[in-house]
Amino acid sequence: MRQIIAKRVALELHDGDVVNLGIGLPTLVPNYLKPGVNVILQSENGLIGMGPTPKEGEEDPNFINAGGGATSANKGAACFDSATSFAIIRGGHVDVSILGALQVDEKGDLANWIIPGKIAPGMGGAMDLLIGTRKVILAMEHTARGNHKIMKKCTLPLTAEGQVDLIVTEMCVIETIDNGLLVVEINPRYTQQQVQEATDATLIFSPEKFKFLNLSNDGHICTIQINNPKALNALNSRILHEFNRALTVVENDKNNRVLIITGIEKSFVAGADISEMVNLDETAGKAFGEFGSEIFRRIELLHIPVIASINGIYALLLKTQSLDNPK
Repeated sequence: MRQIIAKRVALELHDGDVVNLGIGLPTLVPNYLKPGVNVILQSENGLIGMGPTPKEGEEDPNFINAGGGATSANKGAACFDSATSFAIIRGGHVDVSILGALQVDEKGDLANWIIPGKIAPGMGGAMDLLIGTRKVILAMEHTARGNHKIMKKCTLPLTAEGQVDLIVTEMCVIETIDNGLLVVEINPRYTQQQVQEATDATLIFSPEKFKFLNLSNDGHICTIQINNPKALNALNSRILHEFNRALTVVENDKNNRVLIITGIEKSFVAGADISEMVNLDETAGKAFGEFGSEIFRRIELLHIPVIASINGIYALLLKTQSLDNPK
């Protein structure tokens, strides 16, 4: 569950961002940065230029993250005292702050430092991060042992009021807007009803938004058009995630009688996006392939016929049989 949240949060980071990681779940995010995305990670205990978690046995005791766990330093990293660290934060030099939460509410208020009656070491740096950072993302589990964490109004002592921009849980992605909480993505494993039932606040559900897909419906005919023309509609991780969500939309609309999959302009699908693949290590490459296979399996198991409208360049891996040996 924590890995799912960290992977999704990583998609929010852009090349060149200065990012502060809070304790706990946020420290997992560096392990899932997209290839080609180079961000400058800051840990509030006094490290900028933080790298991924080192492998077991390769830890350097001089490098720890805000949670006290082992981390690494990228080339050009710097270590400094807390005064300098918080000067960076309070000076508005951090683009994104990723924090955990005990509670968050409809107004973007956050409570994440103490539960009354329990011992807490103090508020730490969360108050400064919430006020000084340009964008605040919460990386959190949707509930705590079945209890709501996304509230109409926080009941725990607040860390800051109205500073949260985005909430990422294992169930969905939520934006804070002027009139409440807007759900912009739902994990295909959950339904809209399940997300609302797990939430105290009244959620606003938006139509699915896609960057690399065009999803349309004409009567009983649903069409998914891959929209990545610069790469000849080659498949990357973001497209696969969007495709996964699009298939959920298709499945949930019982009026659909057929699905057409096609590509924009002069390409259908030029295979996997090589510019992403060359930067993947063995583990990440395997995960990419397995997720792609999962998507294709979902297409195969759809309750309606699927038509591939091949309108140009395409690359397909076909399973073939010998005519002499049909086994």
